[in-house]
Amino acid sequence: MYKASNLLVLLFIVLAALPSHVLGFACSTRSNVTLVHTLSNPQLGNANNLQHGEALPWPKSGKYRPIRYCYANDETQRALGCSHISPALTVWARVLGSPAGPVTGHSVAYRQASDPLVKTSPPKYLRCYGEQYKSLRDTGPWNMKVPPDTLAIHISDELYSASSIGYTPGMWDNTPGRHYMHVNPENQVHTIVHEFGHVLGMIHEHNRDDRDEYLVYRCEKLLGFDDALAWAIEDGVEEAVARKKLCDEQRFATKYEFDGCAYTKNEWYHDRPGYFDEDEFDIDSIMMYPTTDSSNVECNELGIDDECPLMKIDKVDGKNIGTLSRISQPEVPSAGDVAFVKKYYPWFSPSPSSSSSPLPPPTKKIRRTVSVSEVQVDASTRWRVTRTLEREEGGYVAREEDEHVVGDGQGWLARGEKVQPVEEEKDQAEREEQGQLGRKEGA
Repeated sequence: MYKASNLLVLLFIVLAALPSHVLGFACSTRSNVTLVHTLSNPQLGNANNLQHGEALPWPKSGKYRPIRYCYANDETQRALGCSHISPALTVWARVLGSPAGPVTGHSVAYRQASDPLVKTSPPKYLRCYGEQYKSLRDTGPWNMKVPPDTLAIHISDELYSASSIGYTPGMWDNTPGRHYMHVNPENQVHTIVHEFGHVLGMIHEHNRDDRDEYLVYRCEKLLGFDDALAWAIEDGVEEAVARKKLCDEQRFATKYEFDGCAYTKNEWYHDRPGYFDEDEFDIDSIMMYPTTDSSNVECNELGIDDECPLMKIDKVDGKNIGTLSRISQPEVPSAGDVAFVKKYYPWFSPSPSSSSSPLPPPTKKIRRTVSVSEVQVDASTRWRVTRTLEREEGGYVAREEDEHVVGDGQGWLARGEKVQPVEEEKDQAEREEQGQLGRKEGA
């Protein structure tokens, strides 16, 4: 079974393709798979967390929107890199088209975290944690050379894989490792493809508020229902109440370690129907659970449909015809999944006349610096993270920019260019912000 956090977070994700030299290990990959390696400066008919302004993008870098990722340690890379991560991203690359650009219509790219001070080819790839790392429950300290928003890939100590959903900006939570993927080495590649869907911002298709129009869900047929029910009753919960809560409330199902926690509808939004849902239900989505997940012997081995926990309602021309069908295991992202990526992470090509076009008036787009923070790496090196809000038509868009900064005794150098010391830059940013706000108020 796929399992992933249903935590609501600010997010915006992008995807891309990648070759073995980008991953930092010797894997054989498809010849048509590529990834933007050096970056100079990313559902229709699917359930997702992007629809109503709950989402923010992974910070844009040049023309692309890269997701930076790292392996927890060397063992994790050896166990998962060639067998799980590379094949899963190859699947996404194949359905999206590769490389990102105007032809494929998306701007998504993955970039493995590397040391910018080591100029080698391939680069010196960094691990998320130091030598004290033991497991995802005993990580030891974060590698301070790795930006804290990097997607951390761990070996799961559970029977399932799980991922964070989308991107959480540092201005909300700058905890290292907050973006994660826990992978069970026994899981198949399609499970990891599904997990990258979560990293994209998708939730389970069967979690939609309108799912009962398309699916029959028999909660009590899931494995572990009787044990969870007995546990809840032992805790003093009335049987009728426990039965309902195990099927309808994610937190309650999770408390009693019941797999139904991954099947509940959007419980936080029951008073806002359709909050996550945009278009027609996509039974072929990679985010859809198959009939046999967490099913009993009668369903899975004996083929008795009435004993299955999840079935598709058969329809003709949108009308229920009174029969049910099994849901097969999705192996690749559907057309709706691909449309989701290309809708939310399109490729924007510069207009041929853009170089001669006048700049828009300042009231159309105002950049406000929210904060400038830093993380000391060693005596002469630190990360500087600048958080901004850019006001565009339709509201504010939050962005983050990070730079690896090296001291030369006079000021700070970043990417070979002289920049102001961080504190001086922060003061200037605040002055500029005040000036911009003053102009805005006087407009």
